[in-house]
Amino acid sequence: TNLSFLAFSSNDEFSSCNPANIPGYDPASYSVNLLNFGDSNNPIGSCVGTCCDLSALDASDLNPGVTLKGGNFTGATLAYANLTGMDLSGTNFSYANLTGINLSGCTLNGTIFTGANLSGADLSGVNAPNAIFTSASLYSADLTRSNFSNADFTGAGFGGADIDGS
Repeated sequence: TNLSFLAFSSNDEFSSCNPANIPGYDPASYSVNLLNFGDSNNPIGSCVGTCCDLSALDASDLNPGVTLKGGNFTGATLAYANLTGMDLSGTNFSYANLTGINLSGCTLNGTIFTGANLSGADLSGVNAPNAIFTSASLYSADLTRSNFSNADFTGAGFGGADIDGS
């Protein structure tokens, strides 16, 4: 997938992630095209719903200084995205499709994953104190060598997950 980028932040008219409102949107090429995906002073504020498809997003493709910290990705698709080492503290991924996402080495302090699908995700070496995983699917996920102090896993599914050293 080739990402072409448009300004997209919490103050933009397209913050509701309605593809019809995004200039240059081409459903044949990619669901959402982003250029400056927030910044350290203005993180992405809202990219919610099924129209927000960031599958295979790679953090290395983001502009320097870009942050997703504190953003809202409720119901979004980030399947197989690579967000290795990012600070995603306070970000809301409730009910998001995060199948196969790579979050290894991320800071997830207070991050919300309520009802999210994290099947096959790599959460190895994460620092996730106070994170919320209520009713999340963590089947076959890699949770090794991670800090989940005070995290809430009420109702979460762990079948086949590797929790060694966590």
